[in-house]
Amino acid sequence: PPLRPDGRPGFDFSVTVHIDGGEFVIYVCKRPFVDEFLREVVKQGWEVILFTASLSKYADLVMDVLEEHAGCRCHARLFRDHCSLVEGFYVKDLSRLGRDVCKTLIIDNSPNAFMFHSRNGIASFTWTFELEDTELRDMLPFLSCAAQVGDCVEYMRETVLGNVAAQRRVGAGADGAGADEALFEYGVKPSLLTSVENGDQAKSVHDI
Repeated sequence: PPLRPDGRPGFDFSVTVHIDGGEFVIYVCKRPFVDEFLREVVKQGWEVILFTASLSKYADLVMDVLEEHAGCRCHARLFRDHCSLVEGFYVKDLSRLGRDVCKTLIIDNSPNAFMFHSRNGIASFTWTFELEDTELRDMLPFLSCAAQVGDCVEYMRETVLGNVAAQRRVGAGADGAGADEALFEYGVKPSLLTSVENGDQAKSVHDI
C-alpha cells in the first residue's frame, strides 16, 4: 500500500473486490470534505444519486464505506450498465433517472459523462490527491440555494452569468460577453458558482 511522505498510510480505506475469479485489494483516497459534502447535500434536501461508470462490484463496496463515514445514505446507485456508450465514452443520461431534468444537477470530472445534458453539469476538477483541495466544500453554499428553487438548471445559469459579470467589474479576467454561452458547453466550472465580490453567491434564491 502507498504511504504519505510522513509515513502515514496514503489511503483512507481499502476494499477487496472479486472479479473473474481473482481477488483484488483496492486502496481508496477520499477527496477532502467528501464526508461533509454528502452529509450537507442530504440535509439540504437533495435526492443524492450515485451515477458512476464503474462496475457495481467495485463501486458498491466503495459507496458502502463512504456512506458509513458520512453517516448518511444515497437515495440510489447507477453503474456502468446504466450508462450509454457513445464513441467510446460512458455517458450518464439523466433522463434515465425518471426525474424532472430541470431539477437535476450532475457533478462529474468528465464533461463527456454528461454530454446529453451539458447545461445540468458541474465540471468538477479531477482531484490528484491535493490535501488542500476545497472544491466540494466550496460548492455547498450554491447547492443550498439551488435546492430551494423550482428550476435549478436555470438558477445555475443565472448564478454563473451574474458571477461572470461581477468578475468583469472587478477586473478578474473573465472573457468577453460573447463567450458567455461557451461557459455552459462542457459543464459549469465550480469556481463560477461563487462570486468574487463577496465570496458567496452573487444572486440569492429570491432574485430568481
